[in-house]
Amino acid sequence: MKNSLSSLGVVLENPLTKKITSWTDEGNQIELHPNEKGGVDFVEGVDNVQFWINAGEDVFVKWVRFEEGVEFCFFLNGVDRKFARQIISMLVDIVFDIYQSSYEEKTAFAIDFD
Repeated sequence: MKNSLSSLGVVLENPLTKKITSWTDEGNQIELHPNEKGGVDFVEGVDNVQFWINAGEDVFVKWVRFEEGVEFCFFLNGVDRKFARQIISMLVDIVFDIYQSSYEEKTAFAIDFD
């Protein structure tokens, strides 16, 4: 995952703090630690992370775990349209590679514009 992100110039670490962070539902920031692949593993109570383009621009990703699988939401407010396509494609590839085999005949991927 880290190689995919870095190919787009995106990092998990905040460029200013050099930390990977998440937010609780109560609005408290918590620090996450990278796994051996450079990504972030699911942690109980953590359901979001930011991918940083630069110190002032990020892509926020939130997920909800269900018995049937995981639903991911990508928040792209203010991100350049061309770059948004690139990062969505990269994130979809990662998610699909990780979860494809567990979906069998069910929906493996869907896009919902709210």
